[in-house]
Amino acid sequence: MLNSAINRIWTGKPKLSIVFWLCFLLVYVIGTLAILSILIPDLDAIVENESFGTGVAFKLSSIRVTIILITMTTFPILLWKKRDVALTFLKVTTAWAVTMYIDDYLILYDIVKYPDLTIVKIVFALRPFVITALAWMCLELHFRAKNGY
Repeated sequence: MLNSAINRIWTGKPKLSIVFWLCFLLVYVIGTLAILSILIPDLDAIVENESFGTGVAFKLSSIRVTIILITMTTFPILLWKKRDVALTFLKVTTAWAVTMYIDDYLILYDIVKYPDLTIVKIVFALRPFVITALAWMCLELHFRAKNGY
């Protein structure tokens, strides 16, 4: 019973390139680092001891961590079950990531103060790579969907 279920899932897997799966892995690793960078610091101590900007950073981050968790949970399910919906979902996720990146640089970095932690600096430095990986995943899914992968 279990073997047949695993065999059905494995044979029904999307036929995508190794580059897609490497991008997928990169996005999930950095997404996990982003979640850890938000959850690791002691929020109460930081909000009490720091300025208004730091408190706003963690309120904003709590909304973002929820979206990241929902996205990281939903996308693999959609990829295996409803590939056309997965493509649309990935496009929306990529647009959201680009918007947050631009919003942070143009508006929020003057207002919001993020903690001076190494993991936060790493996540911020790797965000362009995540956006590039998401864009590649969108392109590959789009062109594979046209060819009926």
